[in-house]
Amino acid sequence: MEEITEFLKQEWLLPAHTCLTYTVMAFSIGNGCDGHKNRLSFQVMDFTMTDENRKMKVNEFISVMVMCCCVYQEAAVCKYYGHVAMFIAILIHQRLVQVTSQGGADNSCIILEECIKEKLVKSDVVHLGLLHYSGALFAVIYADLVWLSVYQWTGLAVHSQKCLYQETVELPIAGLVQFIGGFLCRTMLNNMASESRQKWIPFVYATLCTTSHYIIGVSGIHPMPAERCSETGCLTAGWLSSAFVSDTLHIKSIWRQKFEVEEANLRALESPESPPMRWVGRGNQRRRVPVVDRRRRR
Repeated sequence: MEEITEFLKQEWLLPAHTCLTYTVMAFSIGNGCDGHKNRLSFQVMDFTMTDENRKMKVNEFISVMVMCCCVYQEAAVCKYYGHVAMFIAILIHQRLVQVTSQGGADNSCIILEECIKEKLVKSDVVHLGLLHYSGALFAVIYADLVWLSVYQWTGLAVHSQKCLYQETVELPIAGLVQFIGGFLCRTMLNNMASESRQKWIPFVYATLCTTSHYIIGVSGIHPMPAERCSETGCLTAGWLSSAFVSDTLHIKSIWRQKFEVEEANLRALESPESPPMRWVGRGNQRRRVPVVDRRRRR
């Protein structure tokens, strides 16, 4: 046990301790650790809000903010330990988001495609665009607060990268990589709509983000295009190109699921009620026929 303790005290492991503490704090404050009811944010929402739709939107904002703030920790991990460690960090973060966000923070390109295909409630479209953009914007502030909290509580610190968008190749090459990444991202996610395959979605993001960072110096294939505006157009173009090749989008956001439930309820209200039935006849001639209201006939 003492040998393990001495090993963990080595100086080269201090950034790892800092980054691990960062992850724990980021998800504890924002997304909690045990799903819906134990989350700090949901406890506050349950106390202050009664509108479920508003709760969904607040959850979307918080989930996007937490996911995007993890990018700064992933960049720090890559700086100190390389791309393999970065891959592991992204894998852990994406899995945590998947488990704790209650369906929030879906890929912005999924939301965009569903909007184009009119699979969303119209009143939600503008709100979702603003929530994703503002969540990515506030992630910068949230990341600084978490780094500061880690330092104040533990005395540990890392040299975090302030600007994450420093491409190491020419912009046309960076754009091409983002285009290909967007195409591959939709193609792979579209084959993981079933519940048994969704556990592999974090692996897809970890692979694409790490590969992108290794090639062009930016982890651009991120679920939130607003998180890195410089490649948004190329990534979105690649995604929509995949949508042109394969029109059906099997994977669904919680907002599309909400739309489909409301559509089903509306159709149920519009469809006429089936008349009551009764059995008539005997033997092979026995059958069900509608009950006729004889008072109306008179």
